[in-house]
Amino acid sequence: MRGRKDPEALRAVAREMESLFAYEMVKAMRATTGGAASGKGFGGDVYGSMFDMELARVISARGLGLQEILLRGIGRGKPAIAPAPCDARQDRPSDAPANASPLPAVENVQSVSHPPVTG
Repeated sequence: MRGRKDPEALRAVAREMESLFAYEMVKAMRATTGGAASGKGFGGDVYGSMFDMELARVISARGLGLQEILLRGIGRGKPAIAPAPCDARQDRPSDAPANASPLPAVENVQSVSHPPVTG
């Protein structure tokens, strides 16, 4: 993989990830305002989206610190660890039927009684 060895390519990927994170953060903040600042309708949505992208670009140009964290994580060069294979059958007793659940069954289930709410 050529990109893992090229420091400039890694820096560009980390910068792009930081920018994407900033955009998602700004977009989530805008969603809390109800979009009142950009107007209503399709034009307002387009303007709001463009404004959010530009704001995210400015924020990420100044840096959030995420780029350095990503570079440190990527730079370690450790391969991804594959999860250990899981076999649900290994937890069953040897005399259990093949279609038996690996979880123990609960015989007596009692629910907590809740009186109706009256106003």
